[in-house]
Amino acid sequence: KMRSLAFVLVFVGLACGGHVPISYCGTMSRARIEHVDIEQCDSESCVIRRGRWTRFMFALDPYVNSTTLTLDASLTLVGMSSPVTALGSSNLCGYVRCPILAGRTYDAAAQIMIGTWVPRSRAMLTYRINGDDGELACFATNVKIAY
Repeated sequence: KMRSLAFVLVFVGLACGGHVPISYCGTMSRARIEHVDIEQCDSESCVIRRGRWTRFMFALDPYVNSTTLTLDASLTLVGMSSPVTALGSSNLCGYVRCPILAGRTYDAAAQIMIGTWVPRSRAMLTYRINGDDGELACFATNVKIAY
């Protein structure tokens, strides 16, 4: 029984992946990011395949109220930054119930797609979460772009 339980726990852990390490960016954070998970990612540099949808989830704890919640993503590669234009939807109110209230934790998810023109390389994905009065939080994570 103990061996079966250990197998189940390992299997569930591999299937779910772990929290992805992030670094904060921006000058003023008006929200805390509880955690970030990227689909099928269990290492520090997640492998993201270009031309395919990749789902990522995060938990947001805002310090201010907001009636809107949007997401902007960009990819920094060889010192140059370009927007990730293929977001499923930049309006996060489709994933969480808006308005959002300070002090509550909100789980949100979105899908991103890296363009097929992006070469195989290491890059930084930056996510900016915006509310009524501008940026609530900015965070980034290292990724590997694969074919």
